[in-house]
Amino acid sequence: MRDKVDICDISETHWKDQGHFHTEHHNIYMSGGANRGRNGVAFLVSRRIAQTVHSYEPINDRIIKITLAARPRNLHLVGKVEEAHLRGTGGAFGLGVRNEREERLIQFAVENDLAIMNTMFQHHPRRLSTWISPNKEYRNQIDYMMIKKRWRTSIRNVKAKPGADCDSDHKLLLGAFSIKLHFLKRGKKQEMTRIGNMEAFQQNLMNNADWGRSDDPNKYWKNIKEWIKGAVRESRAIKIRKKKH
Repeated sequence: MRDKVDICDISETHWKDQGHFHTEHHNIYMSGGANRGRNGVAFLVSRRIAQTVHSYEPINDRIIKITLAARPRNLHLVGKVEEAHLRGTGGAFGLGVRNEREERLIQFAVENDLAIMNTMFQHHPRRLSTWISPNKEYRNQIDYMMIKKRWRTSIRNVKAKPGADCDSDHKLLLGAFSIKLHFLKRGKKQEMTRIGNMEAFQQNLMNNADWGRSDDPNKYWKNIKEWIKGAVRESRAIKIRKKKH
């Protein structure tokens, strides 16, 4: 390692499992998860001070503790996966302690470039919690509003509404948006013809059946159209206007 650094905390190693190993210049103490590719934290200790490492404690895939022998007291260092890697994904106003499902939600948001918006706004805990237990004793934040990070500034506020009657133990989650709505252009109206008297129409078709057959396909088709149009006119056709999408 350059710059003569004797001990360095590394976040987001994405290493699997927990333990330690040696390289030519360093001892590495790591704390990862059961699966490769999520979180992970480690300490790199130079071989120059490696003999001062008293112990280390891998706590989980986000936290590791290392103890160095020192005087007058031992030095305890804690390495932690900082929230910086979640910049723009989660805010500072979540509620409660994350569980495994919420960790998966964060991972999903990071992978899909999403921002969890109801952790971005400071409110009273009653307006942060989205679920309440039947005995009214426990409250938690388990419903979330997410949006692509590039559009997160369009959301002005997100909060739960405790008093909404929605027949559920979940609270109504409200979001205030600042966005320009674009009114769709309606299609031009299309004029259509409806046969007024079907019996008269059929009778006119029969009366004018000799509409002039031809070996020329174009002329043949023109004669058929005129034959049908004539029968429609004689049936007192009604013109209607229909919107064209």
